[in-house]
Amino acid sequence: MYSRTKNSHEIDMLHGPLLPKIVAFSLPLALSNALQLLFNAADIVIVGRYAGSGALAAVGATTVLVNLIVNFFVGISMGANIFFASGYAAGKKEQVSSGVHTAMVFSLLSGLGFAAAGIIAAEFILGCMKTPGDIFPMSVLYFRIYLAGLPAIICYNFGSAALRSMGDTQRPMYYLLFSGVLNVILNLITVIGMHMGVAGVAIATTVSNFVSASLVVRALMTEESCFRLVPSMLRIDVKALKDMLRLGLPSGIQSSMFGIANVLIQSSINSFGAAYIAGNAASVNIEGFILTVISAFSAAGLTFGSQNIGAGLYKRADEVFRTVLISGVPVTFACGVLTALFRVQLVSIYNPEPAVIAVGSMRVLAMLPLYWLEVIMNGYSSAMRSLGHTLEPMVIAIVSICIFRIIYLHTVFAMSPAYETLLLIWPLSWALSILASIVVYRKIRRRYPAEDVPFS
Repeated sequence: MYSRTKNSHEIDMLHGPLLPKIVAFSLPLALSNALQLLFNAADIVIVGRYAGSGALAAVGATTVLVNLIVNFFVGISMGANIFFASGYAAGKKEQVSSGVHTAMVFSLLSGLGFAAAGIIAAEFILGCMKTPGDIFPMSVLYFRIYLAGLPAIICYNFGSAALRSMGDTQRPMYYLLFSGVLNVILNLITVIGMHMGVAGVAIATTVSNFVSASLVVRALMTEESCFRLVPSMLRIDVKALKDMLRLGLPSGIQSSMFGIANVLIQSSINSFGAAYIAGNAASVNIEGFILTVISAFSAAGLTFGSQNIGAGLYKRADEVFRTVLISGVPVTFACGVLTALFRVQLVSIYNPEPAVIAVGSMRVLAMLPLYWLEVIMNGYSSAMRSLGHTLEPMVIAIVSICIFRIIYLHTVFAMSPAYETLLLIWPLSWALSILASIVVYRKIRRRYPAEDVPFS
């Protein structure tokens, strides 16, 4: 029924030089992530320019909440990625097929459940985050409309994880390009033409998310391999779901813990007022484009590593890890420095108010040149996950990122409650995570063969 023959979208991760293949995998993925980020960037730029800094702050005040929910499911989809990639490399076609159908049903049901809960609790959550009263109604409105598109966001991420696990990062890029252009057009119509403010940008983003999800589903339905999605086969395979959750839930919890810590940080930022919220939101969006590069290299490490571990190629998996770090660190450092040099011009794109530009530029200068630390941190995490160890990266993240940041907020920041003090929380936690990851990864790696033991 299913073919293992390599198609034009697939990358052979088990043979040949790694660097050109990792670049071929990572570049479309980075562009895809950048296009996905353009959804939010278009929201922020257009609402900041044509609806004012108050509307920009209203959107910015919900960013960490949106990321908290979405990143939880992105983390779980990493488990699906490992499940698909290792099974595909080992030739377990039925396992992969069952996993694809299970993942799509799970994504739809969980998306609907979380969307409903978030819409109901929106006012309570934003109130707990100390969202200023002058932007509170707009923040609630934007958050609720955005959540209506959550099933599509989760469905897209699980579907693209399936395509990515066989090396196909090009088609998701094309889909997001189309959806991104649609999002910008809808933003212009709803905000400038119809004067709908934050509701307009939220509606535009939601519609675009459903379009990108539909295109990914269509791609899976036309696949010739074991990744093909057949509507009549849509059901939950309990064993496949358990395996994917076992691999992905720790990553989802880890991502959520990041989000919870960032919610607390956002609450501290909110206490500084609308200008700080808007400037910080602009900077976070700019940083997101650097994160697209980091996440692309991280996904390459996870997917290439999982396929090679699934095929018993342990020595080659080590080479994957080294290649990701050697290529990812300098690229990220160069992007960060270049962005910092043009920080004022970049922040001013989002909002021309001097106070907003000053805050956003301050964060860009403090953060972007150090983002290469995240390449190392995520590289070790991907290497551990590709070996099937997902609990250890979660524990490291909870301790070195989340708990550390909470302690920092209640000690260092409490004694010196300045925005500059708050910005130090990120690079310090990254460095701590790297140190812990080096120690733990070395212990894990010793449990596995040093040389390749390919399956017959």
